[in-house]
Amino acid sequence: MGLGVDSLYLSKIYDKVISVEIDPNKALTAIHNFKTLGATNIEVICSSAEQFIEEFNGIADLVFIDPARRGLLGQKVHALQDCAPNVIEIMPRVNQIARSVAVKLSPLFDVDELFNIFGENIEVETVSVKGECKDVVMKMGVIANQNMLSLTVLKHAEDSPIRFAFPTKKMPKQHSTGLLKLEQARYIHIPDVTFVKSRTIGKYMSQYYSKLDYLIGSHLFTADKLEDFIGRSFEITAVSEYNPKSLKRLLSGLGVKNATLYHRDFPHSSESIYKKLGLKEGSDCSLFFGRVAGTLYYVIAKP
Repeated sequence: MGLGVDSLYLSKIYDKVISVEIDPNKALTAIHNFKTLGATNIEVICSSAEQFIEEFNGIADLVFIDPARRGLLGQKVHALQDCAPNVIEIMPRVNQIARSVAVKLSPLFDVDELFNIFGENIEVETVSVKGECKDVVMKMGVIANQNMLSLTVLKHAEDSPIRFAFPTKKMPKQHSTGLLKLEQARYIHIPDVTFVKSRTIGKYMSQYYSKLDYLIGSHLFTADKLEDFIGRSFEITAVSEYNPKSLKRLLSGLGVKNATLYHRDFPHSSESIYKKLGLKEGSDCSLFFGRVAGTLYYVIAKP
């Protein structure tokens, strides 16, 4: 529970909320906060999650779990079995006492791994704000759209959320229309992090831009401009297979002395690329590096 931010939000949806916190000081702080804010329908219990669910009698509409992501020595942990409580270990009992379950996970958690652990009868939602992945949430039971990957995007914190949902099995992970070649691309795109995190950019393109030719490598390429695209788009000046010597000559001929780098699935670091190309960080142009079908590429794009 921590200091009770999630409990306070849930108290506005449910008639009664029981918040469980193992740390006595945090529990007392939460009690004070709830009283100050007039949240009279929240009960705070100082206990371990394992003990509470074992002793709980009844059926809850929702069990919301936000496991601690710090180990005994204070180090960050991400695997479910390393968090406290151990979600995998307690889930059989949780399913006995809850109509629905939601688990709030680290933004670094692998989405596919959740389906491997809990099966297909779950929904996994990724949430981003201003291009940064904030949460991965796993849902089970009544609140879950089973076999679904859900995405919630907020361009700014105060904006209304944009939501997408894609089935995990029914739509193939399409990587290309089969018609667009790398050298024909006129635009390069950086999808919102939720699409990257959930590996759904192919599904997004198939559903929302099905009439356009596209190619997905480390980045997304199109010959046409994408209207209302959820992410960032750049117009391509040059695109080719990566060869640092020829690229350095080209950039020199264009008078480029500094650039902003973007690279994914590329074997060289930003520092190494800057050094090889004789560039400094700056805004003369945008350079993209990645691979498609095993071939390394570079893209020069307008900033």
